[in-house]
Amino acid sequence: MDTDVEPAPETVESLVALVLEHGALVSVWPYQRFERFYEHLALAFNMIVIGSLGSFSIFKIKPMGAYGPVIAVEREKYESVNGYAAFNDGMLEDIKLGKLFLQKGYSVENYLGGNLIKFRMYPQGLKQLFEGFTKNMALGAGSLGPMFLLVFLWMVGLYSAMGNAFPLNYIFYYPLFVVQIYLVSRKTGDYTFWDALFYPVHFLLFLIVFFVSLYKVIFVKKVEWKGRKIRV
Repeated sequence: MDTDVEPAPETVESLVALVLEHGALVSVWPYQRFERFYEHLALAFNMIVIGSLGSFSIFKIKPMGAYGPVIAVEREKYESVNGYAAFNDGMLEDIKLGKLFLQKGYSVENYLGGNLIKFRMYPQGLKQLFEGFTKNMALGAGSLGPMFLLVFLWMVGLYSAMGNAFPLNYIFYYPLFVVQIYLVSRKTGDYTFWDALFYPVHFLLFLIVFFVSLYKVIFVKKVEWKGRKIRV
């Protein structure tokens, strides 16, 4: 469990029950709690991460990895795959650990935190938020497999609605995305209707971060995080 996670009193009991019920690695993406305005800008990243791992799907989809903030698993199974010691690059360990469990024939169950598990993702400011998502975005996009393609196609429609919001023959697309984003985002954090209405602001920031991340991965070969330079 990451140090910034805020568990409810019954969280551990619930996690243990899920592990025993499914005999699986159980991971949780916490509900995002806000105290400052800039934290709302994580909306696009939140939705894309969660959508790429299948948590928004109405169908039972085999996950492509696990969420990193909270993971519960039986010790015997964790040690049998060598746990986090199997990775030494410090990048995207959560996705890699989930994939490793799946490769070894174990099941992985991913959940949203709801009222049981919450956190503030980047409480130290907009710079921390930008660096955090830059560190993971391009690498994460390439490691999530087919589900990311579906999320990408959804985003094509989303950006198309942004660009065609004013011609009358396209105007109805925009409110449809607003309603969809509002209904889904409420499950992931303290997002409001205004976040959904002005979703282009959030998703334009996502584009900037994505291309900066792509540039650093392809050309610079390094990303910065908490004052450290990490080779990728």
